[in-house]
Amino acid sequence: ATKTQPNATVYGSAVVVGNYLYVGYVNNSNSFRGGLMRYDITAQNPIGVDVVPEGIDSFFNLTYRNGFIYAGSYYRNRIIKVDLNNNHAVTDAVTNVSNASGCAFDSVGNMYITSPDGMKLWKYTTGGQLIDTGLTFTDYAFDVEIDWSHVLGINRTSCVERVKTNPRCIRGN
Repeated sequence: ATKTQPNATVYGSAVVVGNYLYVGYVNNSNSFRGGLMRYDITAQNPIGVDVVPEGIDSFFNLTYRNGFIYAGSYYRNRIIKVDLNNNHAVTDAVTNVSNASGCAFDSVGNMYITSPDGMKLWKYTTGGQLIDTGLTFTDYAFDVEIDWSHVLGINRTSCVERVKTNPRCIRGN
């Protein structure tokens, strides 16, 4: 692949949607500025295209769901979503989550959000309403994924912790 952003760092994951690889990045000089690049993975020599130009927001730990790419906006305390079917419009999915860095969805659409500095895992409805303040950790919780058996994998400083999505198991301690 060619065309990368000068003075930028890729944070967290990339996500494949159809024939495209989406990569979020953050400007090294100004962490409030970032963007989203797309690569056609069917091309012999994929070239990155800025689908959300630098300056809109920071993009941490990408997740895809139902036509949207979700990303943590760590320094602005929110989860943002990019509409892949509407000219890559960027809107807020959830706000007021201290240093939101990543998210994942369960089978009914509940969103789980990590907050490294808060050392928390939060649970929200599909409409962005807080359900549960979730788990508190003794170290940073950077990102979260949900596997086929409905188990959360929380990427922490010291380990990857596995937790069932059963509501009784998501209560904070």
